[in-house]
Amino acid sequence: MDQFKHLHPKFREVAALPDEQRKQFIKQKRWINYPVATRAINILAETLNYP
Repeated sequence: MDQFKHLHPKFREVAALPDEQRKQFIKQKRWINYPVATRAINILAETLNYP
């Protein structure tokens, strides 16, 4: 696993998986918490709920 030192420890194991399994992992939905995006989503949600 030394070859994956540049990767976050959580994902080093994924990097060692066979191609097909890595592709499946990459295609999974995930949310990266980003403050600007969170604010934008909150504004959109408020707009939808506005009378």
